[in-house]
Amino acid sequence: MKSEKSKKILAFVLCMVLMLTTSMSTMAEGGLIGETSSESMASQEPETQSTETTTTEETQAEEINEELSTPKETIPKETVPEVEKETVAEETISEKTVSKEGVQSEATEIRHEFQDENGNVLTSVIANLPEGAFEAVTSDIVMEVKELDAETQEYVKALIGKNLPETEKLGNYQFYEINFKVNGENQNPNKPVTITIEENNTNIQTEDTKKVNVFYLDKATEENKKESDEILNITSKTDLEEALKAEGKSIDNIDEYIYSDVSLNQEKNAVNKVLLKAEKSGVYGCYVKETAEAEERIVEEPKEEIKEEVKEEAKEETKTEKTAKAETEIKETKPILTYEDEEVTINITEEKEGAIPEGTTLSVKPVQKDTTEYTEVEEKLHQKAEDEEYSIAGFLAYDITLTDKDGNKIEPDGNVKVTMKYKKGVSPEDVDTEKSDLDVTVIHLEEDKNGAVKQVVDMVADEKKEANIQTTSGTKVTKAEFITDSFSNYVLAWYANDEESGLDKVETVSHAQAGITMRMIDMEGKDSNKYKIKALDSSTWIDLGGGYCAGTWNNGNWQNNNNQSGSIKKGLLKNVLGTDGYPITTGRNTCITGQNSTGSAISGTANTSLASLFSGGTEVDHLFRKDIYNSTGYYEYSSFQNYAYLGNNTNFTVYDALGTPSNENQYYYKRGNFMPYNTINSQNVSTNKNEYDENGSVLSDSDSAKGKTLYKTNGNNYYFGMYMGASFLQPKDGKVASKQVGGQKDPMVYEFNGDDDLWIYIDDVLVLDIGGVHDAHSGSINFNTGEVSWYDCIKGGTPKKYKTTIKKLFKVAKKLPNGNKWTSKTSDKEIEECFDGDTFKDYSLHSFKMFYMERGAGASNLHMKFNLQVIPEGQVEVRKELENTDKEKYSNVKFAFQVYAQKKTGEDAQGNEIYGDKYEVLDGAVYKDTGKAVESGTIDEYGKVFYLKPDESAVFEKLQANRKYYVIELGVKSDYYDKVFINGVECTTYTEDNKLSGVFNYETDKEEVANRPYVLYRNNCSAANLRELRITKQMRDGQVTSDTFSFKIQLSNNNDENLSLVPYTKGDYYLKDSSGNYYYYENGSLKSNSKDSIVCGTTDTNGVITGVPAGYTVIITQILSETSFLVEEVNLDKTRYLEPEKSVSNCEKSDIKTADEKVEEQRVADGKIELKKDAQVTIANKIKELDEPDAPFIEVTKRFNGLTKAQIRELAKANPAYQITVTNGSDTRTLTMDADKLDENLTGKDITWVYTWKLENCSTGTYRVVESNYKKDGYQVTPAINGSNGDSADVTVKQATIEYTSTKRERTCSAQDYPVGKVNLIVAKLTSNEGYFVWTRQPASIKARMAIVDLISRKDGMNFSPKAVLEECYFFSGVDKISSTLTFRDGEITYDGENIMHFDKSKQWAMFATGNYTVTDGQDAEVELTNIYQEETADLDLMKVSENNTDLKLDGAEFQLYKKDGNAYQKLGDVLTVKNGANEIELKGLEPGEYYLEETKAPTGYLPLGNKIYFKQEKGEVILTDMAGNPLTQKPDMWFLTTDEKNVLTIKNQVVYELPSTGGSGIYRYTIGGALLMMAAALILYRNKSKEVLNK
Repeated sequence: MKSEKSKKILAFVLCMVLMLTTSMSTMAEGGLIGETSSESMASQEPETQSTETTTTEETQAEEINEELSTPKETIPKETVPEVEKETVAEETISEKTVSKEGVQSEATEIRHEFQDENGNVLTSVIANLPEGAFEAVTSDIVMEVKELDAETQEYVKALIGKNLPETEKLGNYQFYEINFKVNGENQNPNKPVTITIEENNTNIQTEDTKKVNVFYLDKATEENKKESDEILNITSKTDLEEALKAEGKSIDNIDEYIYSDVSLNQEKNAVNKVLLKAEKSGVYGCYVKETAEAEERIVEEPKEEIKEEVKEEAKEETKTEKTAKAETEIKETKPILTYEDEEVTINITEEKEGAIPEGTTLSVKPVQKDTTEYTEVEEKLHQKAEDEEYSIAGFLAYDITLTDKDGNKIEPDGNVKVTMKYKKGVSPEDVDTEKSDLDVTVIHLEEDKNGAVKQVVDMVADEKKEANIQTTSGTKVTKAEFITDSFSNYVLAWYANDEESGLDKVETVSHAQAGITMRMIDMEGKDSNKYKIKALDSSTWIDLGGGYCAGTWNNGNWQNNNNQSGSIKKGLLKNVLGTDGYPITTGRNTCITGQNSTGSAISGTANTSLASLFSGGTEVDHLFRKDIYNSTGYYEYSSFQNYAYLGNNTNFTVYDALGTPSNENQYYYKRGNFMPYNTINSQNVSTNKNEYDENGSVLSDSDSAKGKTLYKTNGNNYYFGMYMGASFLQPKDGKVASKQVGGQKDPMVYEFNGDDDLWIYIDDVLVLDIGGVHDAHSGSINFNTGEVSWYDCIKGGTPKKYKTTIKKLFKVAKKLPNGNKWTSKTSDKEIEECFDGDTFKDYSLHSFKMFYMERGAGASNLHMKFNLQVIPEGQVEVRKELENTDKEKYSNVKFAFQVYAQKKTGEDAQGNEIYGDKYEVLDGAVYKDTGKAVESGTIDEYGKVFYLKPDESAVFEKLQANRKYYVIELGVKSDYYDKVFINGVECTTYTEDNKLSGVFNYETDKEEVANRPYVLYRNNCSAANLRELRITKQMRDGQVTSDTFSFKIQLSNNNDENLSLVPYTKGDYYLKDSSGNYYYYENGSLKSNSKDSIVCGTTDTNGVITGVPAGYTVIITQILSETSFLVEEVNLDKTRYLEPEKSVSNCEKSDIKTADEKVEEQRVADGKIELKKDAQVTIANKIKELDEPDAPFIEVTKRFNGLTKAQIRELAKANPAYQITVTNGSDTRTLTMDADKLDENLTGKDITWVYTWKLENCSTGTYRVVESNYKKDGYQVTPAINGSNGDSADVTVKQATIEYTSTKRERTCSAQDYPVGKVNLIVAKLTSNEGYFVWTRQPASIKARMAIVDLISRKDGMNFSPKAVLEECYFFSGVDKISSTLTFRDGEITYDGENIMHFDKSKQWAMFATGNYTVTDGQDAEVELTNIYQEETADLDLMKVSENNTDLKLDGAEFQLYKKDGNAYQKLGDVLTVKNGANEIELKGLEPGEYYLEETKAPTGYLPLGNKIYFKQEKGEVILTDMAGNPLTQKPDMWFLTTDEKNVLTIKNQVVYELPSTGGSGIYRYTIGGALLMMAAALILYRNKSKEVLNK
């Protein structure tokens, strides 16, 4: 019975299984597909980089056996447990009771993918949900995955770092936030979920999986009662197995535990798969532990505000925000090159395959403060900021370079992406990132091939660069990305938009970069007592005295002196600085307002240092105008020309506008004022106008500045000070190199005009004293002559000049510039060592200190101008000059140098370097003007050297003051340079070997940096080296002319990178006749100076000399040998003269060319100056013969419709080139287009052009015309000749049809002058000759000539006889010919082109007729060819198929087409519906260009395509591309293009769910299985029943 009972039970169970299986099949067909519509799935943005797919069912058969009772256990959060002390089951999976009455989810896989722009999968996150993981229908479950935002990422990293031991640090990492949602609500699973993360990149680099930790961020909540968030490491599978084995437990059921597992891609040493068991939604990830160096073992505590943000993240972040983040996250592709330091990791990846050659290395050098490179970057940033009206708050700069395997600097061959990931948010030290008005951008200082900055590009503002920056809640940068194709300095710049003034600004130059220190001090004053003043950070009032003036003390007696107001108050300060380096007051009150009760003078504050006023303040920059500095070399600022605002900034903003503090009717308010702490704007206009100059004089009416608008300052701060200091060198003769004229020297000067106090101290001695509260007064110091002068006057008076000398002032101060005392016992020798005449000794070093204050509480003015040769501290400058020529800039010569300095042996207790007796070659010099590295190289005999050209300086920076050094100039050839001067002293130190070889090395003595920071080598050019260029003008064949001629002279520049010919600009020249007499200009006429040489004049800005008579020679002197030259005759009257003939002698050959941008316009040099030779250029001209008639010609015109000039040039240069063949059988002409002269012969615009040939000595007849090589790739072309389609035709020259209007007709010529008006046709006949003289304003071709000949004899024409024939009519053309007397046989005729016609002898001419004719039957051309070019189009058929079955075609999909227009894509046409018909072509007639398709609606039951399909049409061909327009290198997963018979773009769609469908294989399995079970049950019942019957 038991057996029978068991069989019955089994049969019942089988039936139940059958019913359950059938019901499940029904659910699959009728329920799930309908619950998720294609419309809801189509809401994703097309460009979303992260795609999320819904769940797919994996139906499992139920277990018939009993469920295992093995408990589910877990390993504690520590990596490996100590089995002996604690059990493995410390952390068990919470077993939640699942209601059997509720809906249970089925075993399901959910996949989430991150893709790049081409649809390639970068990362996959796969969750395998066990049955019952959620109390929900499986289709309602969604997994959302996203990368962490920057702040949360920093927070998680800080938590990890906090848990690491001191010996370890955080390496590579990857974090994800994984959330499970049911019907849109966050929900934790009821059972552990297995999550697999598959990485197709190499973000996590390691060679050992044991160094990889997988973790979960356990957040502190009210439920778990944790005080803080915690990183829980998930035990690795390997460690779990070892722990279980140690406890004697089986590992067969290891899947019941919580663990993680990591696998590597062995080839790339990178993690490619992470498996983990997850019980909750939240932050998961993995990281690599690395060994930490001592200085790296610093752990930052996570910020409290970030902790709170993480805790509240789920509450605060809406579903929309999360979706937006997931859609915009872009996973990086494999980094090709990587740089990493303590602060940042920089990855460079290819956008274009092959952009980075194999073997390339990446170099990243952070640009450090206090370097020349940093200063140059700073200057460029401020220039751009000024131009675009914002201010730079600070920046971080990186010099990024790529080098090939040979160490050469290279650029990528195409676009690359740069990603800068910071390990924590960064910002410059001096930037307050919490300021709300700050923003940050990426700026690229693009360089030209010479390394000079050519453009400053804001990468974020340029859409092509695809730059983006991630920051913290402040503006600390955590990540920056951008696209580029070149490398140099890249800058993260923090900036703020300026308050809008509405006024234009001017560019300024950095004086700080040159070594000039300037400080501005905001002070406090007493309006009631103009003597007293103090700095705002000081508590001490100083009574300086020197008020504007109401009276003075004279020998102890008070004198009312109101009329003396506004003058300079000298003597307020002692004439030597105090020991603290600041001025000391005298206490002398030179101008006071009253007297005390005893009647004695009120003394000021005496013997007090002004350090409290001038030692503080803010270091500032950018006050001086850049345009003035670049053109003259002077640092100059004038409030009379520009308003300057500082405020709380460190850089001045200088406006192209004037400001005034008051509308009062005073002259000093009717000119520009200096009020640096008060703003101006375009809305606040003063009622005053600019009427007075800086000296108080009324501006003349011719001065453009008169009447200029003055802007009223917003508030007035009249109390401030300025300190300026520098070390400077007294150059030779007190002169510095001029920037205005090459080779010229200008006096070194300091000039000032303004108010109030101005004191200049040189070497601590008061040299210029313009003290007191006064009107704007001026003063100057001339270091060339030693004169110190100033102008003084009372208010409204005429300024009077006073002067003294530098030497006298030092004598009065009883001090020498070297610091020694100057007494009566000081020797003349010691004085001569310090002074040269009244000024300083050449090449001596000096200190300069300026102290300036405004304290008058009235007008404020400032004008400074100086060109001191400043020497920054801690540097050595080596300069090269030539002694006796001003043409050095045209000679590409360079000189080799070495600088040796003491070798460092150690450091003292204070960190100062200690030096030994050995010397080493210094490296790393930069050019003074540019800050770029000086050219260097190696000479076998000497080793490493650097090179300087004339007027170049090399600077060695960061040298300790007491370090000794010496300089050597190497390999000086005595043939070229016969003397060398070092800092003004002739150097004669050389060996006998040098004498014999003629090659010398010149070496300085050893000296400390502080004592000799400047070394100048001046080489004297030998007579053999200084040569002449002589240009002689001659007439050919003994002709004589009174005309003068012009020449353009070009000489080679000294630019190695771009060596070319440039105009000899503003250069002197001599003029000499054939007898050797020299000439000069006087009142516009040439005057002889006999045999004494004298400069005749200077060339203009284009290097042109004018007014040279025939037979004279132009001479340019002092040209160095090896200088290339080119001489061209310009402005020649080509109607009178034939092309000149040029001969060149006494020179070497040169291949240097002119610098014209168009290669076809570049000319080669005539030659190169040779040592010991003077080059000779002779240019000979000949007057044209004017009685030769025009040659007969036919005109051939070619019309191009549809091509640009550049495309026509391509036809001309093609091989074979475009050509036309014209032949009459015996005479064949082949016509081509001269690509080099296309601009001369091609007329038209845009895409309509005409090219013309004139075939001379051709007449009437029939010509065979054949056109060839006219086709153009990408175009369809229709040719036609004389209106008939085709590329060949027979053309017969026919007479043109013309209209003629007569203005004059004479049968007998009795006069010489005839008014005929402005005509284009003259016909005349001589009395004694047959034939007709014919003149036309423009050349007439055969076609027109035939009509004119007919016109001469026609009765309704000119009606001349005898009858004219073509062969006896002689045609001339052009006003230029006939206006200067045209000779026809024995007769001469002149026509001025406007009215009067003149005969030389009237009786020679029998008759004439004049008038105007017009060709009325089209162009005056015998042969006219016209080609119409149309760009080829292409058709594109769209095909939609299922991803699972590409034979299944899908209808109903809708697409929108976009076409690129400039830098942006524009919508093109209406929405396209894909119909998949054989004759249905969706995109017809696609023109060339770049496109993309975007799916707007998917077929029913399918997911829409998540990516745009980029393609282009080029030359009639359709090509799939990436978003940058580059052809794809890999086949996309979801679409492909075939071009066999036609262009077909096949696009796949993914089904919403992959479920068994009616008739599908899945339903068959269910049906067959059920039927078999029913048959088995029936058979069992039948057998049982049979046995019962038998038993009965």
